[in-house]
Amino acid sequence: MHIRLLNGKPHPPQEVGYKAAALNELMAHHILIPRAFVVTTTLYHQFLQENGLDFPQPITPQEITQGRFSPSLQAVISQALQDFSPDARLAVRSSSLFEDTKEASFAGQYATVLGVSQAGVFDAIKHCWSSVPQEHVKAYAMRQGISLETGSMAVIVQALVHADVSGVSFSVHPVTGDNRVVINASYGLGEVIVDGTVTPDVFEIDKDTGSVSQHMGFKECWMQLNPEGGTEIRDTPLDRQSCFCLTSHEIQAIYQLTCTLEQMARCPIDVEWAIADRVLYCLQMRPISTPQF
Repeated sequence: MHIRLLNGKPHPPQEVGYKAAALNELMAHHILIPRAFVVTTTLYHQFLQENGLDFPQPITPQEITQGRFSPSLQAVISQALQDFSPDARLAVRSSSLFEDTKEASFAGQYATVLGVSQAGVFDAIKHCWSSVPQEHVKAYAMRQGISLETGSMAVIVQALVHADVSGVSFSVHPVTGDNRVVINASYGLGEVIVDGTVTPDVFEIDKDTGSVSQHMGFKECWMQLNPEGGTEIRDTPLDRQSCFCLTSHEIQAIYQLTCTLEQMARCPIDVEWAIADRVLYCLQMRPISTPQF
């Protein structure tokens, strides 16, 4: 199939990639994620064939971004987009067959495009696909002992959460392995935490005692939607830098979500989450594939 809805019904990971498969599993367990569909690996390979970019010949990122969607492929994607309001802003994310596994996370290797309009979705999909032949991706795969020759990529098209606060939580301490949930949080969209742009607030919750320790970050800037498209980085007002970005209630909600997802996954995990209008959304869950402890 060319398109799969994330609706909790089983989808083969070979079609939707492991990131999308994990999100779909969360929906099956009634975990709140933003509305989304997946452009499958089937559509990816048809796009390559229609543009004369078939394996095993080498493909460059530029050849992918310069490729054209046939009218039939445009039509199936446009049909899926009708589930969103015409002015919705979207997140377009990679979901490869190697990503977010216990063996390798590929964190930060593949592209994500935020704040995308419906008209911009087609270029954003190609931008994600163009990550596949990037040299830094090949180098990462080589270090992990992974061959990308049979690689493929699905792409998630998802409603963008207009986050007030977002972040990443770990079900065990990512450095020491201690039995503590660690939450990194800051204002706005979470990319500034993932890419290390900000120094976030850090909250640690001991799973045995429930005690909470917290360390205030600088939160020196935050990412928000640009009204004209895409995203923008702004300086955080000083009064917001000097207070914690999460309430005690929100800390406990993220803690409970992280522990629940760890039980589902049956292994240590990290979770990307966002809070908008006091509602907590799960954006991504993956195993902690290369723990430092």
